[in-house]
Amino acid sequence: MKKLAMILIGMVAFNALACRFNVRDVGFVDLGSAPYRLFVFLPDATTKAERESLQSIAYATYLDSNVKAEMVACFFDEAPAESDFVKRVKRVRAQQDELARVIAQLPNVIAARVHAVIPEPEDKRNPTATVLMQMKNQGDLDAKLARTIRLIVSKGFKGMVPANVSVTDNFGNFIPSPVEHNAGLPQKKNCALKHF
Repeated sequence: MKKLAMILIGMVAFNALACRFNVRDVGFVDLGSAPYRLFVFLPDATTKAERESLQSIAYATYLDSNVKAEMVACFFDEAPAESDFVKRVKRVRAQQDELARVIAQLPNVIAARVHAVIPEPEDKRNPTATVLMQMKNQGDLDAKLARTIRLIVSKGFKGMVPANVSVTDNFGNFIPSPVEHNAGLPQKKNCALKHF
């Protein structure tokens, strides 16, 4: 409550006049005489006397302007329930961030991003991931490092296997997994990825 009173006292120090005209490319547009609204959000536990006091302070503050203050009660204690989908997305994002932090600790790696595709529970496809790394030097990404990264990422997600993790660096080098290599993709060559 004290914070809200301090905010209103601070607002008294500033003139809050709003212009009813708006400048456009072609000239002035009259917005009419409708007042601007200042919404003051109050915790639900705020007493009626405190609300009335804040309302009268705000009224007196903006009496000579076209700003109208309104007090709005908020229910801070009750957060809206999250759907299962939102919970899954947040969990996957957190896992991606944590894995990227771990990978960035490996030798010659400056930074990393992990992008995972986790199918819906009823979907029978396997999860997949792509790891994009910023390396210190061209050629620092080798098959041994790529194998380590695949193992780290595959252990981070339920049902993911190392063969479903693609690894590339900021120089466009792509180390294919054994499955991708057997499919005819060149090993450690600049593929379609370009350095931006």
